[in-house]
Amino acid sequence: MSKKIACESCGHKFSGNYCNFCGEKVIKEDDRRLKHLFSEVFNAFTFVDSKLWYTLKVMLVSPGRFPRDYVEGRRLRYMRPIALFFMANLIYFLFPLINTFTTDLQIQLNGFFYSDLATSMVDGFLSTSSSTYEEFELLYNTKTAGFSKLLLIVFVLIQAIFFALIHIGSTKRLMADHVAINMELMSFVLLIGIELMAIFLSVVVLITKWGFLFSNFYLTGVIIVLLGWYFFHMEKKFYGFKGIRRIINALFCLVSTAVTLMIYRGLLFFITFWSTT
Repeated sequence: MSKKIACESCGHKFSGNYCNFCGEKVIKEDDRRLKHLFSEVFNAFTFVDSKLWYTLKVMLVSPGRFPRDYVEGRRLRYMRPIALFFMANLIYFLFPLINTFTTDLQIQLNGFFYSDLATSMVDGFLSTSSSTYEEFELLYNTKTAGFSKLLLIVFVLIQAIFFALIHIGSTKRLMADHVAINMELMSFVLLIGIELMAIFLSVVVLITKWGFLFSNFYLTGVIIVLLGWYFFHMEKKFYGFKGIRRIINALFCLVSTAVTLMIYRGLLFFITFWSTT
């Protein structure tokens, strides 16, 4: 009979390499050598990479399948939706190739339903402050970049509510499921609709000199097409709709995304403004 040892974590006595009470591993001298440490680091990265690339591949070729598999319990080959979301968030804000979510002051004061109110608020503050517009703008833009990262999760939650309303009474999806699909949606928008598209368009502009491709008109058109394609596939893969209902739901999702973006930008302005003043 092998000698029993006491677990370093719980004190339970057992035989073997793992505690049969709490699962703690017995650490041997070889486990503390550099060779073992480097092998663990290598295994961790290759394990994460395999999940990452498989998740991205499925998200790209079959929108909606990844969150469907995840919420239905087929999770082994995928990253967690929230981990993918935060990774996409980090990449976007480290390399903001297209200014979609980090909305600076100049954009906020022009073209939105709340822009007149926003302008009057800024003018009112500057009339009683010693700061110039340029100083306020610099401070505002610095702060709004930070808040925009935090508010993307709010974007996901608001959009999930819209999705729940669009599909109410027609599916068995729970609220957490709607959040999961929107985490994939946001990851798709950040990684494919913004980062990858910006790189592709940059190469095209470099070759053709067609600088107009980066105008708001063309960028908006490309994003609408990408989102329409995503929603069309999502309706079948995640929600199980076919035929005309699939098309109608996809259109409603497209409209809800535009509405959610407006709400997001409005919240971003008011939160940034109040924190700056």
